[in-house]
Amino acid sequence: MEMSVEKFVSRRMHPVRVTVGLLNRELDGAKGDEVSMDREMLESVINTLEIFIGDYDVNFKKAAGGREKKFVESGNKGPVKV
Repeated sequence: MEMSVEKFVSRRMHPVRVTVGLLNRELDGAKGDEVSMDREMLESVINTLEIFIGDYDVNFKKAAGGREKKFVESGNKGPVKV
């Protein structure tokens, strides 16, 4: 089943919007220039964005013959393909 980019983004936008709302809430509650966030919450933010990017890559980027860029991720998961 082929999916348009517009439909893909529409279907997967809710988790990204929730993530942005969470980050905005954390920024609003921060004091000074530093933002403190629970490790589990930050991992959830990262996972949400990785899922969105991974789904996009599988459905569109690789199908279009796009090249992958690799970025080093802190931690022990290895490089993240974007």
